[in-house]
Amino acid sequence: MRSFLAGLLIACLVPSAPGDPDSQAARSDAGRDGVREETPISAPVFTLPDLGGKQMKSADLKGQIVVLDFWATWCGPCLAELPMFNRLHEKYAGRGVKVIGIAVQSGWAEDIKPYLDRYKIKYPILIGDDDIVEKYGVVGFPTTYIINKEFKVHRKFTGELLDRNRLEREIESLLTESSNTKERGDK
Repeated sequence: MRSFLAGLLIACLVPSAPGDPDSQAARSDAGRDGVREETPISAPVFTLPDLGGKQMKSADLKGQIVVLDFWATWCGPCLAELPMFNRLHEKYAGRGVKVIGIAVQSGWAEDIKPYLDRYKIKYPILIGDDDIVEKYGVVGFPTTYIINKEFKVHRKFTGELLDRNRLEREIESLLTESSNTKERGDK
């Protein structure tokens, strides 16, 4: 367990070039930009507490597009992305997109809450554990998933998002796909 945690710490703190054969992107068959093209498979189910202790179940998210951000309070690139996730939340909340942060290896709710104020986080933050990290195959922070309305993984981003507009393009493509499906009457 300690070696797993040490590996996560190293993955977050030691930057590697996207084309570097030792980078996470290269090992995970991701593209040069750290984005992994996923064959739609069901996202792992979870029940996790939010910072107030209320349980959130993944089953309650079906029917929405979900942006799931795995982050840690000690991870500089994770903290740098928080304002972007706030903007995504504000822009897409009324269009069926749910942004959710999962704080991992960051202590308890009282340890994480100061970051909500400091970064003015407006979207739900859940407290993650080693089980959720393992289920989602998170090997470094930050890691972001885009999950479609059927709760299947659409894209996985490993490491800091260098092209932050890419998330919006992926969300827009899912919204367009969903709109086209409704127009055709598909289920």
